Amino acid sequence: MDNCCANAFVSGSLDDIGGLIGVNSGKINTSYATGELSGTVDLGGLIDKNAGELKNSYSMVSISMGAMHVGGLMGYNEQTVEKCYSIGFVSGGGPFVGGLIGWSAGSITNSYWDIETSGRTISDGGEGKTTSEMKQQTTFIDWNFSTIWGINESMSYPYLLWQGEPPLSRKE
Repeated sequence: MDNCCANAFVSGSLDDIGGLIGVNSGKINTSYATGELSGTVDLGGLIDKNAGELKNSYSMVSISMGAMHVGGLMGYNEQTVEKCYSIGFVSGGGPFVGGLIGWSAGSITNSYWDIETSGRTISDGGEGKTTSEMKQQTTFIDWNFSTIWGINESMSYPYLLWQGEPPLSRKE
């Protein structure tokens, strides 16, 4: 899947709840989700369980009521996450709750989450950054800001160029 997006307002009592997709076993690139999720276990702002590859994607989804395997980008990662970020608020009181990833046995490279907007200083992978740092191109190591990503320095989070304009920034 390339160039996909969702504005999710999802609530569920079972697992595998994601803002864009519940379980990924393929390849997802240049995609994003906005909105809100609520549930108990296995919640991810973009994807809940990743058994595939996720690159150049982000989540602005806020998550409430999470208890276990909850993450701003994904709840559970088994494979590859590269050049992704999340900024949504992440609520959860149980084990494996993180700003970017709840639990990971896979690789996570050059990926970040906003520690201020997420309310989370920990994640099972990625690097936590302040809101100000998340709006600086220099934060995003080895990201392609000529053909994949854009950013309005100090004004917006990174956005995908295919979107045509930056996403609305969350209120600080």
